[in-house]
Amino acid sequence: PGKEYLVFYVTAITALQVTNVEFLIGGAMQVGLYTAEGAYEGKEWDDDFWGEAHVLEDVVHTNSMLEANTFTSFPLLVLAAGTTYSFRITHEKTHYMKYAAASGEAGDIYFENDDLQVTVGAFGVTGYAYTNKVG
Repeated sequence: PGKEYLVFYVTAITALQVTNVEFLIGGAMQVGLYTAEGAYEGKEWDDDFWGEAHVLEDVVHTNSMLEANTFTSFPLLVLAAGTTYSFRITHEKTHYMKYAAASGEAGDIYFENDDLQVTVGAFGVTGYAYTNKVG
């Protein structure tokens, strides 16, 4: 059935250590997190750009009320201050993964604080990216 993905940018304003990522899913499935320096546009499925997954595992749907899950074996992810990273989360299409409905377009700032900035991203399926458009 293929995979779906979510891509977005994270800029580390200060040096950061990411210890896990939380996501909302509707059932057990394989989920992967990839990171790379540089722009992801046009490279959503370029394995040379993304390299090996930071973490790729079969995630068991554990909380039926909140649907919130994390990876069980997440290696520490260090982000250097002043660097922008592309993030890609992939998952099987056997169940759904909930994405936030952000206003704005891909590349707009979705969230920021003194330590980091996260942009509005894009999602898609193998071979096609959907972008978030205003209006």
